[in-house]
Amino acid sequence: MLELALTEKASITLEYNQQLTVKPQLILGDLSVILTTANTPAEMENEREAVIGSKEKWLHMTSADTLGFDAESKLLKLVSLFYPEQNLVPSSLTNIEKVEGLPKLSKYSEDFQLEPFQYRYYHLEGNILLCFNDEFAQASKLIEVSVSKDFSLFFSDNLYCGWGLYHPENFIDTDPESLRDAFDLITDENFDKIINEDKDVLQQIAALHNRINTSSALAQWLFDLADRYYNKEEMNRLFKKPSGLLGS
Repeated sequence: MLELALTEKASITLEYNQQLTVKPQLILGDLSVILTTANTPAEMENEREAVIGSKEKWLHMTSADTLGFDAESKLLKLVSLFYPEQNLVPSSLTNIEKVEGLPKLSKYSEDFQLEPFQYRYYHLEGNILLCFNDEFAQASKLIEVSVSKDFSLFFSDNLYCGWGLYHPENFIDTDPESLRDAFDLITDENFDKIINEDKDVLQQIAALHNRINTSSALAQWLFDLADRYYNKEEMNRLFKKPSGLLGS
């Protein structure tokens, strides 16, 4: 039986041909991807409390990634992962063994935690948002565990090293090229410039915002990000209003 390590303190096996059926959520404002059956924040907090595994602490006092497993069946039930704003192109994405299965916690310590990965890459050809560490970036071979229709976990030498969200643009009603351009633009380096009210970056954000559907979640995220740091006069001059606000 294939055993895969999440950390030195936790391992999983796979229930083959089983998957989570919930639709992923891409939360741009929180830099996170979530798979949950909960319909409200309160329900999700209750679900988080009920599961075992690595999980973000109450009221988000830590930035740990959540892979929550049912306390009785030990099957994966809740996913809540943060993605970074540092882009990196992996060395190779050609040698990947893909299996379909639902992770089942086989060995764990109650205090194990999964830290968010440090890199991201929007692979436009494969239409997948990848978040990963150095081991993934340098791996010559990867195992991809397809956890749901659109979400996978990745392992190198049987150790957890990344995750991926397929067709991320579908979850925020935009097109792949616009999402790629947003990820290329909003990076750690440029965020420092945004905080310092860099005019060139503001113009790039506005140009991207105005090019896409200004009523979309992506456009709203870009606007909100700029609005947090730049003055209103510049914002009004550079940014188109959402179509529903024209003439208001």
